[in-house]
Amino acid sequence: MRLPQAIHMGYSKAMSTTLKSWLGTHSGIHLKTKTNFFPLYYDNFRKGKEYYGQFFSDAKPEQLCIESDEHLAVQYLDRDWWVNFSNLESIEKISKRIRDILLDPKIIVVIRNQTDMVVSKYIQYIRGGGFESFDSFFHRMFSETDGILRYEGYYYSQVLELLWDYFGRKNVYVIVQEYFRKRPEVILRELANFLDIEAFKKKNVLSNRRSNTSPSYNVVLLERNINKLVVRRKNTHISKANCRFIPQKLYAVNILILETIDGKIIKDKKKALFLDNEKRAYIRDIFLKDNQRLCLLLNSSAIKSLYL
Repeated sequence: MRLPQAIHMGYSKAMSTTLKSWLGTHSGIHLKTKTNFFPLYYDNFRKGKEYYGQFFSDAKPEQLCIESDEHLAVQYLDRDWWVNFSNLESIEKISKRIRDILLDPKIIVVIRNQTDMVVSKYIQYIRGGGFESFDSFFHRMFSETDGILRYEGYYYSQVLELLWDYFGRKNVYVIVQEYFRKRPEVILRELANFLDIEAFKKKNVLSNRRSNTSPSYNVVLLERNINKLVVRRKNTHISKANCRFIPQKLYAVNILILETIDGKIIKDKKKALFLDNEKRAYIRDIFLKDNQRLCLLLNSSAIKSLYL
């Protein structure tokens, strides 16, 4: 029975689409995405190793099996806003499940500056049919629900130390998204070494790179206004946005055309405009001590220059 030797477990909105596209190009990797075996909100974990192994039964003997599910680090879902979030307890539960099933697995985590993460999650909410203001979203993101701090899972240093406790330092590889974006060739070289596979072929990487490119600030505002007018109910995991006045497919096509034009014409996304200085300082203060600790743990110049 084949089981994965590595898990990419987080975070969503941190270049997960790009990473999966690169992992999928490597001939030495058998990649599966979102098997829904480990998540806390599915009932699949109780089915055991044999059930999980079925997802990797078609892997070649020489291939490294990897599962990629960026939502393993963000286990909770706000059902009103349909945005994922997490706390340290949920990450520990997932880590225990992974350790109980897999023998000495390697763990890949991609982190992103928390300030940018908040903005990206709001854009995700709008693209899903949402129409509340950023101020409303901001207050909800930094509130407590059923005893869960929505932002606790983004205390990266605490998450990292938790993962080290469960899997060992040598088995945890942290990718800083901002550095990943600037120097992908360095990250891919390090990732190949970490996974103990042949180097990624540059030609395959360049030709197969995919990413979710977010719309610009003004287009997000335009989409929000469109949503206010036509969306009766936003996206959920089981249905698309329910629209009034026009068919849902026409709504989706118009949004796609709008974002495609925006992506080709507007180079400066101006997403920083979502956050005024007060909100930016608020986020920085919440995560400052943790990011300082993270800088020490990773000894990373990228963390020091971008997160502090």
